[in-house]
Amino acid sequence: MQCLEASLFRHACLVYFITFFIFLPIACRNLGFSIYFGRTRLTTFGRESWLEENAHGVAEARRTLEQLWTEEELIRKEISGRTNPQFCVGVVSTRRPLLRGYNASYVMRVAARLLPSVLSDRSSTLRIIDCNKNSGTDPDLSILSRLVPLHHGPKLQGNIIQHERQKLCYMFALQDCVETNPLYVVLLEDDALPSDRFIDDLKYVLTNVVPSRGENNDWAYLKLYYPEKWQGYERTFQSVAELVVCAVVLGLISTVPYLIYSLHQRRLQLIQPRVVVVFAVAFLYWILFAVCVGRAHLLELRKLSFMFYYVADHAPGCCIPAVVYSREQATHIAQFLETETCSKKHPLDLRLDEYADKVGLKKWLLTPNLVSHIGLVSSLPSVKVK
Repeated sequence: MQCLEASLFRHACLVYFITFFIFLPIACRNLGFSIYFGRTRLTTFGRESWLEENAHGVAEARRTLEQLWTEEELIRKEISGRTNPQFCVGVVSTRRPLLRGYNASYVMRVAARLLPSVLSDRSSTLRIIDCNKNSGTDPDLSILSRLVPLHHGPKLQGNIIQHERQKLCYMFALQDCVETNPLYVVLLEDDALPSDRFIDDLKYVLTNVVPSRGENNDWAYLKLYYPEKWQGYERTFQSVAELVVCAVVLGLISTVPYLIYSLHQRRLQLIQPRVVVVFAVAFLYWILFAVCVGRAHLLELRKLSFMFYYVADHAPGCCIPAVVYSREQATHIAQFLETETCSKKHPLDLRLDEYADKVGLKKWLLTPNLVSHIGLVSSLPSVKVK
């Protein structure tokens, strides 16, 4: 009996050592939200990796656009002429400071990702809202205007703070999309890269994932993105419960081989006391495994099937890179924002949160994310752009 206990202990120590000191440090070294991704690598490896990935994305976007330019007039006329769509997708573009003279071309990547999806679905339309405060149009927007309607944001005079400028531009985008009389308004920031089949994915979510297909008019908005750096297990009771349930299920599965071995060795009298110990060791193993890898990365596994998507009915106030509104709520929110002032203390996303609380509507958040935030700062846990 003591020999068996010693054997179990040695095997458990070996598995723990191989997993947490050999396998995971190698497998997770490039995962930005894993504990094995050292903070000292953020300003070197992180930036270089982002630049390489973004350059590849821009090249791919240009190839997509070049294939469409042969019919640019027809495509632009087709998109501009769509009225009463199911979705009006507005991409809000703001000129950003260059990183050492490097133009990231976020808006080009986003538009190129959206165009095939919008063109294949005649129930949707697309427009870009140019909110650049400086005179002149961004070169990327000039290129995209050959294919996509480009609407210039409000002409703002005087010294307006950044947060108020963002609010006025967002109001304009909401009102501009509402003019097409859509069923839903979808606003994306220009560094929110949607999924490959964004319109089809969004239709499925609203039909099969959202409660009551979103027809109860009891919701203010549906957020399609929440920052990965804030998706840790320690954030909400729901994420802690998710961790525990998964560890219990995987712990039980991991205990099965021991049960089979014991039955094969005819050690029935030893099963009951030791199976609890084996389960506890396995349970702790999967808890540590999930925490070390990072919930943000494990959530990506949910994208294997829409069966694993879910909607929380109390979205955090922070962050609006990608949000869906019903036409009615888009109108009401634009009117609400006209009466409010945004500042550093009361930014736009928190104003939207206040609106939902004020009128008593649900604030939905889709998990996992349906868009990727591709900006340098948002793509990494913590990095200062120099």
